[in-house]
Amino acid sequence: MAKVSGGGLTPYGVLLLADEYRLSGDVLGREPRLATANPRRLLYLHALETYLRAFLCLSGHTPEEIRKFNHDIQAMLTQCEAVGLKIKRQSRRFIEAVAAAGDYVRVRYDIDLGYNGGNWPPPPRPNASMALCLRPWTTSLVQ
Repeated sequence: MAKVSGGGLTPYGVLLLADEYRLSGDVLGREPRLATANPRRLLYLHALETYLRAFLCLSGHTPEEIRKFNHDIQAMLTQCEAVGLKIKRQSRRFIEAVAAAGDYVRVRYDIDLGYNGGNWPPPPRPNASMALCLRPWTTSLVQ
């Protein structure tokens, strides 16, 4: 069987990787010379995907099973909820809208996504139940 990228990471390792993408988006947001928010948005969307992957990993999914989701954050969210993730309605609507619009792909290539000049806020952070499952000694992920 082919090696799966990230296959050697623990759920906590995947969570830390997601944090790195989110923090990188935060840092990039302080850069005034950017012509578009797309690079920052891509980092946040990848962080969101990676947080969902961390939850799937924590719930017992193998790296091979998780890899089959590709970048389908809607399908990942549905599976996460099936195994116990609880998120706010606002967060669910955000993920559904991003998935329906194909933003995860479009943000890489389309300069003007028609969203207020690309000036998007970061996606909602995972809620308390995810934070408590993955990192019980911190509140940094809690909304």
